[in-house]
Amino acid sequence: FICVSGTIGEETAVELIKLGATDYILKDRLKRLPFAIKRAIEEGKKKAANKILTEELHMNEERFSHFMENSPVYIFFKDQNIRALKLSKNFEELLGRPMNEIIGKSMDELFPSDMAKKMVADDKKILSERKTIVVDEELNGRYYNTTKFPVIINEQPLYLAGYTVDITERKLSEKAQALNSQRMQTM
Repeated sequence: FICVSGTIGEETAVELIKLGATDYILKDRLKRLPFAIKRAIEEGKKKAANKILTEELHMNEERFSHFMENSPVYIFFKDQNIRALKLSKNFEELLGRPMNEIIGKSMDELFPSDMAKKMVADDKKILSERKTIVVDEELNGRYYNTTKFPVIINEQPLYLAGYTVDITERKLSEKAQALNSQRMQTM
């Protein structure tokens, strides 16, 4: 709204702006009214557009949170320093720690030393070469297949992201088949 008044003090004007007035005009300066109306309409449009964008952003964040909370696949984002930035909820079980003890940690703080060193080397290569890699890994007797890729924004690799799938059942089946094949050949 625009306040038009015969007299208005500076304190009253500030109070009106705090209450949501777009502008205030003194009666003896009504020539400013069309400009104030135009500005008020433009600001109203901007506020409406910002509200829509804010609601859309909130909805996208909610969708992403639900996805990260319920994904059967391990999903991760790491920063340029190869620290855990955002992880799917199932990482808590995989690493045996609550999320607040995982986020911000280096790979050395989360994984066995040899595995962490290989992860960091792979991750640095991904960020520098801007290429996707796929690796098979073993942790605590379980087997995983991980796809890692750079997240490039404005032509700069800002993050590293990826997903890990538990392939233990497949690996154990392959090992059992290989063992059976060896047995059959020795008979």
